[in-house]
This record gives sequence, structure tokens and C-alpha cells, in this order.
Amino acid sequence: MESGEPKGLFRLLDHTADLCLEISGSDLPELFANAILAVYRLLGLPPDATLHAGDHDHEDASFVVAGVDQEDLLVRLLGELLFRAEADGIRFVPSRVSLCGEPGRVELRLNGRWEGFPLSSRYGGREIKAVTYHGAEIRQVQAGFLAHVVLDV
Repeated sequence: MESGEPKGLFRLLDHTADLCLEISGSDLPELFANAILAVYRLLGLPPDATLHAGDHDHEDASFVVAGVDQEDLLVRLLGELLFRAEADGIRFVPSRVSLCGEPGRVELRLNGRWEGFPLSSRYGGREIKAVTYHGAEIRQVQAGFLAHVVLDV
């Protein structure tokens, strides 16, 4: 506690509300695709390709996520997909993942399809509140790439 703070105003307590996720891939596109799959699996979404026929099923959908570096890109991507899963009951199934970039800006282009699922069913998975920048890292290893990202659960 800083001097000058009124005694008893607040305390910091240990809290274990984070989950560190480790993801691997033989290259960066595979790493990002595996990160998408990992978050959906943690949410409890089944691995089968078709979850629910609905208004959000679109073939040949695509979207782009941009960041200042690969770690920023990973956090932004997973945050966006988490939001869409929780708010709209849809997940993205990538068929092609590609990266491009220039100094200070990296883009991830995803092609695939959106699939809907009923929001009323949690499929027995975890609740993920947010994807955080704390501890986010991507590094090259002998077998390809390894990433760590911390999820607020």
C-alpha cells in the first residue's frame, strides 16, 4: 500500500480467474487455425462441422483481422470470434487462413463459413469472458510455432 493511502481502503487479493492456452502449429496459418479450434472447444462447441442450420450459415464467407504484430493479431482474432459466439451464437469454420503484413501491421485473412448454434445450449463448456494481452506470445520452435494466450474465465 502506498504511503498516504487511508488504511483499509482496499486490498489486493490473489485471484485465479485466468487460463493460459498453449497452441502449436507447423506454420503460422495452422497456428491461427488451431487457436480458433481451441477456443471453440473450450466453449464446449462440438467438433462436428454442422452445428445448426440457421440464418447464419453462409458458404464462402471471409473476414480480415489486423494487428500491429502477430500477438496482437491473435488476441484480436480470438476476441472477435469469442464475441460473435457469445453474442450471436455463430462460429467461424476456416477453410483457408493466410497472413500478410508490413512493418507495424499484420493482417490475417480467413475464408470459410459461419455456422449458427443455439445460444440456449452451452454444450458443457467453459465461460470465457475475454482474451487478454497479458502473456500473449508467439515464437518459432523447432517443430513450427508455439503460442501462449491468457483467457479470462
